[in-house]
Amino acid sequence: MASWRRRIVGDFLIYKHLKKYTVFMGNGGLYGVVGIASGIEELFPSFALPRYSKAVLLPFEGKIIYDSLLTAYNITYGSGIRKRFNEEYRELKNTAGVITTL
Repeated sequence: MASWRRRIVGDFLIYKHLKKYTVFMGNGGLYGVVGIASGIEELFPSFALPRYSKAVLLPFEGKIIYDSLLTAYNITYGSGIRKRFNEEYRELKNTAGVITTL
């Protein structure tokens, strides 16, 4: 599909679940990503976040989806790095917001 040329491939932190989407943090932005068949929270419950992942984000019907292949790594984060993630999230949310379309 021609619209898939706008895909984003990279390393992301699956950061948090919100009502409408799951926030992926990476490539200098926050992305609101939805699952096609099931919610991402079914794969990664809130207690398992944040989760480092490699993913391909794709535009689909005015939303952002992933290509159904999430390579997630089982890494645990200490309080210092979690604080830094929270600061980066707040800064990105305040400056550019959450990107929900590509």
